Amino acid sequence: MSNDTWLATPWTSDLPAPRSPDDASPLAFVSTDQSGRITDLNDVFVEWTRFARSRLLGTPHSVVRHPGMPAGLFRLVWQRLEAGQPVSAYLQNLPADGNTYTALVTISPTTDGYLAVQQRPCRPEAAEAMQKIYTSVRAVEFEAQDEGQPIEAVVEQGAALLVDLLRQLGFSSFDEFMWTALAQEVDEHTKRAPGPLTPVMSEGGRAADIVAASRDLARELLPWSEQQAELLQTWGALSKTLVSLGPTMKEAKRAADSLSQEIAQESSFHAMRLSITVWASMVTEIENVIADLPNDLLRLRQACAETRFWTGLGQIHAEMVGQVAAGLAEAEALEASRAALVRLCHTLSHDFDELIWRMEKNSGLAATVAERIQSLHDLMVMPRDLIENWKAMTDGREDEFVTRLLPEVDRQLSLADETLTLLRNLAQQCQTIAVVQPMDIARRCVRRVQWALEDEPATPVAPMTEAQAQPSWLEDTVAASGLIDFTAGEERSPATSWAAILASPDAP
Repeated sequence: MSNDTWLATPWTSDLPAPRSPDDASPLAFVSTDQSGRITDLNDVFVEWTRFARSRLLGTPHSVVRHPGMPAGLFRLVWQRLEAGQPVSAYLQNLPADGNTYTALVTISPTTDGYLAVQQRPCRPEAAEAMQKIYTSVRAVEFEAQDEGQPIEAVVEQGAALLVDLLRQLGFSSFDEFMWTALAQEVDEHTKRAPGPLTPVMSEGGRAADIVAASRDLARELLPWSEQQAELLQTWGALSKTLVSLGPTMKEAKRAADSLSQEIAQESSFHAMRLSITVWASMVTEIENVIADLPNDLLRLRQACAETRFWTGLGQIHAEMVGQVAAGLAEAEALEASRAALVRLCHTLSHDFDELIWRMEKNSGLAATVAERIQSLHDLMVMPRDLIENWKAMTDGREDEFVTRLLPEVDRQLSLADETLTLLRNLAQQCQTIAVVQPMDIARRCVRRVQWALEDEPATPVAPMTEAQAQPSWLEDTVAASGLIDFTAGEERSPATSWAAILASPDAP
């Protein structure tokens, strides 16, 4: 397809019909094998793509790829997938009727292929921003292809340009954009649907058990997501405050050096000079500690952003599990879609394994930053006391030299006291970052889903009562109730076939 032909193809359309801004769209899901051939899907995906279910099953997922999507984007997508990591991106798809639709697609590796969940964008401004980037990148790819450059070079050029354009929007990498976009989309989706989209099923049975567990899980995940957003705000406050300490310390160092030089000229003050000299040297050491903090804060920010991304994944997959189960009230239908539910539950369980690990990692990073800030505070106590000591040594002296120096000394004392108070507050704030959330309810919800899928269900676990959900109950760790292990299976091999198809600018 030529550049001109692609530019004539609209980016968005009325497929599916636009919903109210206050209405949340259901989710579509599709699973594939290692080669990218579709093995399962739900009715929402069939509706959006306008293909018959029988036509989609066994067909490469690239059947819905829009030719306007940059090959460089898929290179970035596959770099994460082949590393065993989930990925999320705004994608434009091309349905059977030639129309188009845009979705935020989240793809997760599984033991036997890939699971993709699609949601209609709740933040059109973000989708539109990516539309402009994709248009620019694809145009450059077409131009490079017309010049006869090798496909690999075209793909690499497209990926590099896409990342560069994202940096111009303020993102350090494609990953950072992905973490941010997914979290914000899930937050907005949740606002439009205060409760899960899955209905409450009046009749019992395994499907009803799964729906109930998924609803409880979605409810449990909401405060986790809110906590991660608060963590990033705290990180912003930490960074802004610590940045201001640099100039403060430089000013303190300048004042210390100036006072030291002036005191050196007065023979009667030589004994007092020692306090000022030590003060100046301690300020230098403090500057060195401050210089190390930005890297620690960046690592902490990345950890919080990634954790928020994984929380969003958990929210999406919990809702998807309930949505699929809600359509399977009959035992026969549930059994027929057992593989899809197991795959979804597999992915959901992996989300929780990852979340637990990341929350613990965040806690460790936060403790490291808090320790550094506390060290900075302790370092400043000594020079502050030295200044106070020098001032005490001048008590009772009313000569012109002392009178001239005291205002600067008092100013430095006041500045030191303000800084010490600030550092104490920062250390306390940092200690509150990434506190690991109680996992008991979430674990039980996942186990309830798994038990409902067993051929001979174990004794069911009832939903949490209000009394059970109180903090006092949550603090009782259930050490033996680990997550169901869905990770066993043969090692994943790179999906080179599908990757090659998607990364090619000439892909159908």
